[in-house]
Amino acid sequence: MRAIDALALAQRRLGGAMQREAAMPPASISAVVHLLAERGSLAFSDLACELDIDAPAVSKRVAWLVEQGYAERTTDTADRRARHVALTSEGETLHQAMNAELTRRLDIGLADWSAEDTTELLAYAERLTDALWRAADHAHRRRPGRADT
Repeated sequence: MRAIDALALAQRRLGGAMQREAAMPPASISAVVHLLAERGSLAFSDLACELDIDAPAVSKRVAWLVEQGYAERTTDTADRRARHVALTSEGETLHQAMNAELTRRLDIGLADWSAEDTTELLAYAERLTDALWRAADHAHRRRPGRADT
């Protein structure tokens, strides 16, 4: 399991570098952006569930995104108490920039890998991600961006 720990540490370091060097948002905000880009408008409660954080933490992240112009809050017409959040066009642009920066950095990191190795890595990364979701006891819910498993 040392490799999993090392992978988590490398991911944190990469995220920190992207935040410092490319003006990307912190990981806690990036996770919200990715979920909203993948799933569209979400209720605050769904965000809390998917991110495994409490309501105040969701509110803080959403407030930051709204203040920056990356997201907008809406109210459910069927249940006026339910609050939703969705990315604005600026938020979509941020998501694209985040993906482009990650791709650029991975291209550098994987420059000496063969196409076959890269393809195999992606397949194993999908399997590992699925396994980690199951290990976190999320198997009963739909994983963001994926069909029910």
